[in-house]
Amino acid sequence: MIGQSDAGIEPLMEAGKLIKADGRRENIESIEAMRKRGVQVHTLTPALDAEWDQTVAKAYPKVRGIAVPPDIYDEVVSQLKTFRAAHQGVKQ
Repeated sequence: MIGQSDAGIEPLMEAGKLIKADGRRENIESIEAMRKRGVQVHTLTPALDAEWDQTVAKAYPKVRGIAVPPDIYDEVVSQLKTFRAAHQGVKQ
């Protein structure tokens, strides 16, 4: 993996968990604030979620090599596939 060492990964994993938890909490609070102000909030359906994933995937060729160096992009995609295969069926 890119720049990974056994000694330094533990604090990074913990920081990632905290950041994810904070982000999810902030999302919930933001949605509740919108509802209180009368905004109608719709839950994303699995079909629309899949459609969004397909739409975003179309941008990947524009990201690789332009916004992100190809070697780093390829490594991240590889690691993501490995992670998703290990956590299949678990929504992250």
